Amino acid sequence: MDFDADGDDDVLSGSFPGALYLFRRNDDGAFAEGETLKHQGGKEINTGSASTAFAVDWDSDGDLDLVTGNISGDVHLVSNTDSRTEPAYSEPVQLDTGDILKNRGGDSGPVVADWDGDGRHDVLVGMGDGSVVWFRNAGTKEEPQRGPGEEIVPKSPFGFNLVNARPDKGEWGARVKIHVVDFNGDGRVDLLLGDRSGGPAPPVELTAEQQAAIADAKERLVKLRPSRSAARVLLRKLEREAEKDPSQQKALDAAREKAESLEREYVTLVQTIRQGEPQPVRHGFLWLFERSVPETVTGR
Repeated sequence: MDFDADGDDDVLSGSFPGALYLFRRNDDGAFAEGETLKHQGGKEINTGSASTAFAVDWDSDGDLDLVTGNISGDVHLVSNTDSRTEPAYSEPVQLDTGDILKNRGGDSGPVVADWDGDGRHDVLVGMGDGSVVWFRNAGTKEEPQRGPGEEIVPKSPFGFNLVNARPDKGEWGARVKIHVVDFNGDGRVDLLLGDRSGGPAPPVELTAEQQAAIADAKERLVKLRPSRSAARVLLRKLEREAEKDPSQQKALDAAREKAESLEREYVTLVQTIRQGEPQPVRHGFLWLFERSVPETVTGR
């Protein structure tokens, strides 16, 4: 996506804390360090945790606006009130999606595309439960309006079981993110869908030496917990006292060093113990939902 109209494709990304990042493409083809997008007042744009962002000329005025999703399942519009090369973003406005996105697991990932071929921007939203909802534009190119939401991909056949379920053929996962493109060049837009899936934890085979190390770590961990807890309590106490009495700084430094040492030991023991625990497999697949005639989608 050419964000700044310089002829090079850039990368726009959301983040778990919610900030939006732009990675500009340099002349040598590499990407510059990420920069956070800001409102016209200088505050970082943040429309909620696990944000996603899609740049589009929403109102057909020649600049790029932002349509965003978040972990709660909301969809926001952040309007550009200036220009393509010098954007000035307004405060986010939540788009009216009615009730159709409720109870779909949150984690919305909206994209904007002309899904029905009428020349106007529609909104498609991938959801946490694996479903995809299409909102037809019932307005105009300049003033889009939400039409009735329609489910075009149902929820994942095995829902949110991301740990112990492995999808069978034709079964996509959850937390889906989508892209609309004419994938097969037949003149009709198709749907690419990325998911998050899981698989059963493989059994763990341990040597006698590993089993002995884990047993020792468990025993040491039981003995370590009381002193670790006491060190943390003392550290918090000295932090409060040092704020009022600078003479406590030496004692505070010693307490912090002790607490950090115990914490490192604790982490090491926990990591040793976890070597003997089955770890679930997490992975994701990319699915193609081809448009067919009549205009429906079928996944593969």
